[in-house]
Amino acid sequence: MADSGNALLKHCSTNNLLVEVAARKRKYVSAQDKHSRFPGVSDSTLLTAFEANRTVLEEIIVEQGQSLAEADDREEFFSISDAAIKESASGVVALFHIDKLNNHGNGTFSPKNSFTTVEFNQRPTPLCDTERFFGQPKGAFLSGVLVAEDVVATVNHHLPANDSSIDEVLFVFDFRLTSPQAQPLITKDNFFRGKCVIKRGGNDKVDFALIKLDRKAPANRVRKLRAAGLPLEGRSAYVLGHPCSLPLKMGGVAAVRDVNQAVFFRANFDTFNGNSGSPVFDLESHELIGIVASDNAEDFDFDVERQCCKSNIVLASPDSGDFCTKASLFADFISLDCPV
Repeated sequence: MADSGNALLKHCSTNNLLVEVAARKRKYVSAQDKHSRFPGVSDSTLLTAFEANRTVLEEIIVEQGQSLAEADDREEFFSISDAAIKESASGVVALFHIDKLNNHGNGTFSPKNSFTTVEFNQRPTPLCDTERFFGQPKGAFLSGVLVAEDVVATVNHHLPANDSSIDEVLFVFDFRLTSPQAQPLITKDNFFRGKCVIKRGGNDKVDFALIKLDRKAPANRVRKLRAAGLPLEGRSAYVLGHPCSLPLKMGGVAAVRDVNQAVFFRANFDTFNGNSGSPVFDLESHELIGIVASDNAEDFDFDVERQCCKSNIVLASPDSGDFCTKASLFADFISLDCPV
């Protein structure tokens, strides 16, 4: 079967093969997508080809810098076919500083910047124009999720150190692309200001913040926390957020692990800077089980020959993956009011 696997590899891009394999393994790909990528290729044939050529594929990926966790599995909002995942996305917020937005004077706003540079070695560096999402609008500095009609859960790091400055942060719903040609417009109805910080928890192992908004959001945007306590070891979960300050992306599906740690669990999602605060949902129940706090990998490598940055690959291992703060750590504080 290795020979047929090699033949299959010759007729597709490495990235497409790996994305397809990841999608089929988690049974999250439409029949139309299967036909467009690999017409007539069964799941078993594709998976066998992948397993037979795993070493070859990893060498190609390392050489080309195509992905993070074996495949760059990020998806645009408009390409998500699962209605329940799209519903989860309605509760995701992008956190903006007001000076990162253009005010069009008609009640709409748009980001000032585009995804053409990244921070590398603490300075702006050109992004390789072959990178995915190159040129998309960007501006969000954190992600978050609505956990009550007027409360957002996110991470503590990168928030203003002074609680009184939280009113300078905008919490924006629906910062996402609805079609390949669409440009995201932010309306007044979809952005809120911070009213106060209800609770912060921030150190090397605990990172969350609960923010009271200046008014209530629609109740159907509120995401339900897992009621049964801890996430379950090995369960599939997915993440939604704003990698690299971009419009909303689904950052893949991964197995939850290390759930018995006191304050966090881990999973190998495809996340970048900007995903901090992104909600993590159980794939079966779609309950909120945590928020992304950090990972231990660099987002980008520098391509010396091209003099630009490309995505850094991190092959899955016991030492890789995102640290996610358990939702159970902040659940009891959601009902609190602003400190007096």
